[in-house]
Amino acid sequence: MVSIKDIKIFSAFSGIGCAELALKELGFNVINVGTSEVDKNAIIAYDAIHNEKEEDYPKVKKEDMISYFKEINIGYNFSTNKSEVPRSEKDINTLYFASKRNNNYGDIRGIDATKIPDFDMFTYGFPCKNVSIIGNQDGLKKGSDTQSSLLWECKKIISAKKPKYLQMENVKNLVSKKHISELEEWIKELEELGYKSKYKVLNACNFGVPQNRERVIMISVLNEEVKDFNIGYPTTVSVEDIMEINQDLRLLYSEDEYIIYDKSIEKFKLNHIGMLKGKPHANKRIYHTLGYSPTLNSMNGGNRQPKFYNGKYVRKASSKECWRLMGIKDIHFLKARDSGIANSKLYERAGRGIVVPMLTSVFSDILWVKTNSELWIMLGKI
Repeated sequence: MVSIKDIKIFSAFSGIGCAELALKELGFNVINVGTSEVDKNAIIAYDAIHNEKEEDYPKVKKEDMISYFKEINIGYNFSTNKSEVPRSEKDINTLYFASKRNNNYGDIRGIDATKIPDFDMFTYGFPCKNVSIIGNQDGLKKGSDTQSSLLWECKKIISAKKPKYLQMENVKNLVSKKHISELEEWIKELEELGYKSKYKVLNACNFGVPQNRERVIMISVLNEEVKDFNIGYPTTVSVEDIMEINQDLRLLYSEDEYIIYDKSIEKFKLNHIGMLKGKPHANKRIYHTLGYSPTLNSMNGGNRQPKFYNGKYVRKASSKECWRLMGIKDIHFLKARDSGIANSKLYERAGRGIVVPMLTSVFSDILWVKTNSELWIMLGKI
């Protein structure tokens, strides 16, 4: 595959940059003109995965770095309304320079869109907390001040910069009866800005990833109809295929900690076949390695660390395996891990990510056409 065009991207709620990874898989030279992220672990992971670090850092006073964090709300936790800025000077330096290399504008609520350079694509996987079925269902109504309503802060950037493409991702429940009217209101406002939109519910297990993860993907294109994008096909890859060979004994359960009540599984399906003893309901289900993983989430317990039975024993998935369940290559996981992010936060980042092969497929359908010469040409850019 030949890269023939650069693509400039602004990534809101950027996380670890899954959209960027998908575009790079297609051969694009991705130019980051800006990100909007406040989570310190996401900022550091994004930097580790996407940027080359400088050998010598300029000297910046600690108080100046702290002032920078406060100015754009870096380290702010929307759930607790508290700052999580690190205390040690070493960690402050790490976060500061990571944010700078990411071209991070911080809290989307305070961004002056006129100061952002022009770009081709705007991605926005806005918070799902108030939409997800495991959340509080407060919704994303404009002016409601929920985390999910941060979606509406994207409009000022889209309106000011008018990028060619918009890519949105969120949970399946966004198109439920409870929330569909709020999504339709957003689509209507995009129409007023000149965008045509198309959305579908896609499942990770139809894109080569053994995880049952349904997500709404919406593409909007300025002044053009949106090309159709496919829904994939069932994968013949199981959890067993992505499990690490060397077992971490800390992830194993002893035989008296669980009950396996159904060994008759259907391969390449979501097979709930057992339970842990004495655990809260959301945290005790066991699945077979010959099937798919349940949907990873970022919450403590539940499917943040899914449990699997391979016919011999039960163990939790490792953080690396959870990144594999998002279709993320080991090299990217290792870069994030080696940046010093805690293992618990590596699990969290997996649950908050977007399945990379799913986006790769969508972007391939939307942005590219294959010619007889076997070159790939970006629509609207030649």
